[in-house]
Amino acid sequence: MMLVHIDGREVNAFFLYRGRRPDAGQEIEAENELNPSDRRRARVTRMTGHDESVVQGSLIHAIELEPQLRVPDRLDRVHFDVGGRQVELPREVGEELRARALKSPSTQSIAAKLVAAGASGPVEVLDTGEMLALIELLEHWTRNAGEALPESVRELRGAVRDALHNRRRGA
Repeated sequence: MMLVHIDGREVNAFFLYRGRRPDAGQEIEAENELNPSDRRRARVTRMTGHDESVVQGSLIHAIELEPQLRVPDRLDRVHFDVGGRQVELPREVGEELRARALKSPSTQSIAAKLVAAGASGPVEVLDTGEMLALIELLEHWTRNAGEALPESVRELRGAVRDALHNRRRGA
């Protein structure tokens, strides 16, 4: 493990590099010691110190490549409120759900709610008709996806089933 000083438009900080000692000009990926999900790509400009680890005083100097904008987790998720139960879907799954919902007149209101909610709030599915249309869409997706079905789709399907069951029971 070696310490990397990365200089760029969005960062001027120290990161950790795990790997063999890089050569000048080599592209590397390093992580923020305090936030391992903050990873940066950089090009090595020079090395100082010895071949040993950071403890021995080696330092990699690098310039950041392609600064990546990090999306906070809360903005990278689609939130559903189905009969009082909260379900989160990754943004990509929410986009796929929206595309599928646009194809049928019975689920276009769900697609509109997905667009309207954006990252600011949950998609509320309270109406029985919407729940029935959504469960039909989710069942069709489930039958055609096989093992490739995202777990979050199964969770949303379960939440809609539970809400419909509770509504029929009068709970």
